[in-house]
Amino acid sequence: MKDKNDQETFADYINCLSILENETAQLYQTLSSRTETPLAKNLLLQISLDSRKHSKLLGGMRDSFAPSRSRNTKDCSKNLGKVWLLMNILRNEVANQPSESRLTAVQLMDKLTNLESALGEEYHMFIQMKNLEVLSKKIKELYGVEPRAIRVIIEGIIRDEDRHAEILSTIKQILNESQERKVDNTPMVRFQSPDAWAQAPK
Repeated sequence: MKDKNDQETFADYINCLSILENETAQLYQTLSSRTETPLAKNLLLQISLDSRKHSKLLGGMRDSFAPSRSRNTKDCSKNLGKVWLLMNILRNEVANQPSESRLTAVQLMDKLTNLESALGEEYHMFIQMKNLEVLSKKIKELYGVEPRAIRVIIEGIIRDEDRHAEILSTIKQILNESQERKVDNTPMVRFQSPDAWAQAPK
């Protein structure tokens, strides 16, 4: 991987984060549309909206830093490594299962939690990069926005990722309870003993 402190490579890195967040938003939106439990459905949609917001914020940073840079995904697997791989695995799993069962959805929550954890780690790395200072100074020159404001935006995204992990834990609990209620409500058919049948009047 190239040094992320190289300005052009850093612009590509921000671009990949923006694309990743957009893909994450689409993944959660798809899962929300397939979820029957109302609260779980809307919590998934909330994460989708947050991820879409992150994508837009990062896209704005990218365009302020290097508006002429390409927006393709060519080097994203190298730039983002683990988190890019996790996203692709999850996207393929969801795409290949057209109708998620509740049990599958519960298991999927653990994988999504791993994704959110990896995203959080990536943003912690992002906030420590030297070129974040360069980006902040450039945005200040263009728009008069103080460098600290850019750091606050990234820190806000990190808090969102932590909150998403908590939301996923709640969704998992909701889906588990929903599945248990479904099992408990399954009607049981009780038959009379054979002796009772033999004694029944003709």
